Amino acid sequence: ETLAQTAKMLIDMAKMEGHSTLHIIWHGGEPMMLKPEWYREAIEVLDEVIGPEYYTQSFQTSLIPYRSEWASLIHERFESFIGSSIDFSQRKIKSSPEQYLTLWMKKVEAARNDGIYVVPGMVPTKNEIPRAKELVDWFIDHDFNEFNIERYSRFGEDDKDWPENIEHSRFLIEMFQYLMERSTKGLKVPYVKAIASGINGVLHGIPGDRWGGACQRQFLVIEPDGSLNSCPDRASHEKPFGNVHGGAESV
Repeated sequence: ETLAQTAKMLIDMAKMEGHSTLHIIWHGGEPMMLKPEWYREAIEVLDEVIGPEYYTQSFQTSLIPYRSEWASLIHERFESFIGSSIDFSQRKIKSSPEQYLTLWMKKVEAARNDGIYVVPGMVPTKNEIPRAKELVDWFIDHDFNEFNIERYSRFGEDDKDWPENIEHSRFLIEMFQYLMERSTKGLKVPYVKAIASGINGVLHGIPGDRWGGACQRQFLVIEPDGSLNSCPDRASHEKPFGNVHGGAESV
């Protein structure tokens, strides 16, 4: 019932704002803790209420629970694509970030062998801030044509891993300069959405990615109980501003 009401609210909101399609992201926690069969049933609800021609969808997962049983569903309804979070220092197995990265890459290779395209997304902490060039090289060496960067968020609490805004900016600047250096030498340059958004901001005055305000205008976070927020990283820190059962006009 909550999912059906969610679908109705989303398509109503899209039409009210003049959009012909919408995109649904299954996010976490960890969405792969559920079974593929659960998503097939959920997608039937979305298709019935929204219509399959009016929406696309994607997965954002740690990838650690991935098994080949997911492949057919991802090919059929997720455009053979998975977004996956990756961590270079905070996630560990037996106190070892290297063991975590080894396991993550095994899952990436398993997905690739099943014909699935994986785009990693990282959140730089203070540990990654000095490593912009090294991280670009790591993604290239592991055959990624693109990767995403999100901002590490802190809400009213001390966090020793949280980079200040100026540190995060310098990280992006160093990465941009290194990508440009590689480009001028004719070397491989992966696509980095945060860098591209920064260029659009300078050249065209277009707000960059979520951190330029897109999160407030384009995202709607829906929790399992139907409660609503505007940005994924704020949902666990702020009170919801509504519920799907109130419908589009209440948002």
